[in-house]
Amino acid sequence: MEKTCYAIMPYGGSEQSLKDRFNSVYQLYMLIPAMEKGFTVTREDIQAQPGSITANIVHHLAEAELVIADLSNNNWNVAYELGIRHCFVKGKTILLCDNKTDLNFDIRGFNVIRYDGDNPAADMFSIQEMVRKAIAARLKTPTKADNQVHETFSFAHDNLIDYLDNAEADIASELAQLKTEYAALSAENENLKKELQKSGQPLNHISATHESIIQKIEDAMRSLQYSGDSAVVKLRQAFAQPNPNYNEIQNILQQALTEGYMTEGNFRSMYLLFIGQGQPQLTNLILELAEQRYPESLDFKSYLAQAYANNYKTQDKAIQYADEVLQVTVVDGKRYSKCKKIDNDQLASCLNAYIHLHRYDILIEIIPQLLEQVSEHREMLLRNLVAAYREMGDTAAQVEAMKTLLEEYPMNDVNHYHVFRFLHQMNENMQAFYHLEFASALDPDDTDYLFALAGCIFDDHICRSEEYSIRKISRKEECARAAVPFLMQAIQVETSNRCLQKCKDLILRNGIGKYEEIFDQWISEGMRTFGIPDLDYNGVRYLTQLGDRLDENLCRQIYNSEMEKGIISCESETAGEDQTV
Repeated sequence: MEKTCYAIMPYGGSEQSLKDRFNSVYQLYMLIPAMEKGFTVTREDIQAQPGSITANIVHHLAEAELVIADLSNNNWNVAYELGIRHCFVKGKTILLCDNKTDLNFDIRGFNVIRYDGDNPAADMFSIQEMVRKAIAARLKTPTKADNQVHETFSFAHDNLIDYLDNAEADIASELAQLKTEYAALSAENENLKKELQKSGQPLNHISATHESIIQKIEDAMRSLQYSGDSAVVKLRQAFAQPNPNYNEIQNILQQALTEGYMTEGNFRSMYLLFIGQGQPQLTNLILELAEQRYPESLDFKSYLAQAYANNYKTQDKAIQYADEVLQVTVVDGKRYSKCKKIDNDQLASCLNAYIHLHRYDILIEIIPQLLEQVSEHREMLLRNLVAAYREMGDTAAQVEAMKTLLEEYPMNDVNHYHVFRFLHQMNENMQAFYHLEFASALDPDDTDYLFALAGCIFDDHICRSEEYSIRKISRKEECARAAVPFLMQAIQVETSNRCLQKCKDLILRNGIGKYEEIFDQWISEGMRTFGIPDLDYNGVRYLTQLGDRLDENLCRQIYNSEMEKGIISCESETAGEDQTV
């Protein structure tokens, strides 16, 4: 299926110099990077279709897999079109702007790639690479919100058009089925009338049969009206209100559960909705009803295990459900699992239930069995085994499990984060920092890693030198100069109020309040890369280079080197003053 990229931008009007400038931007930073990623690129003034221009634009904005928008000159048409795109689609929108435009307040918080307004081709290769990386990041995490609409309404569908199309098709299918059933019943009724007339039997009961048919149709239509699909939509609308009406929510639930038809998918949607809204009572209610209605479903049993683990009154039930899903039996005080098949979510929910209950002893007992029986989940199981050994204080077993995890799955960021935690605990802070960099390079969209790197610089007084070796530093100002660029990177990755507040909290907590004003000014000026002077950008530069050259061979090479040096071991050897890793 053809992948489409739609370009929205100013066209330059009647001024030829502006036309030429924006055509250059289109060619260099929209057409070329998108085509390299396999997209067909459309721009309304170049590839206009018959019909209403406005209708065509709206179709493109709602249906294109990728949109690249140039916000230069604060063009009203572009702003309007961007708003339409953000309402319809959760992610996969990339923003450009020249460095001369002072963006309006509502746009400043977004991640915008800047180019030279006087000479768009300046630094061309660097900007093209930023666009390529932005496209790759959007494709890697297509369901990640890149706008305030979907951050605010986190339960909204990834693409509204796809959802509405499917919903319309589902309703049409149900209506068609009802019409077919009605036609069959009518034909059967007519045949029955003829047979009775032939035999000379009275037709008194015909009207009763007719009434029964009408009643069945009314019941079916009522069930459709209060169907699970309809209830899920109504509940989302109710929770989207600033002050949800809980009487209305109660009525929607009662009608759906007593008069409508709820599929497994409907129950699952309500469960996710209530979790997202922080409604534990409604979450447990829906799961309990779902488990009663679909007792063979392991999904709801595993979800219940995790939900019940959060309440001390239901902890025994949590273990009961987790054991049932994993087919665990207890013989002479020892647990045995007969589980041969389980999906990822079910397994994760059961493991999370044991972890919430601090039953690491159960994990240590059953995970080795599961590693043999459901080997397709080997990485998840090993990771939980590492955590269980750590919590139980069995360092030797933790190290062996961690070595296996890193050797078999060197390209997973979470695995490197586990190694970071272990090495940090063992006071191997420089090598720990290196693994945290690995985790961040493997998942550059995870801002938690960037905050952790900044925190290590403040807490452990280490950073990257100009030669990219990890070195010790002592003064608070040095720490600030090396840590703040990671906070800048975090804001460029996630332009949200939550992320901004985390940055400011970390700044204030470490006693460098003067950077808060500098930070705000940098955001107001468009968040240019390396846009705050006199900071130490060696760390973020190294991280970029590491991400560019990171592959499985390099990860295995580092792992083998660490094994030879005995870095990942039970022995703690504090690193020296300067270390190249």
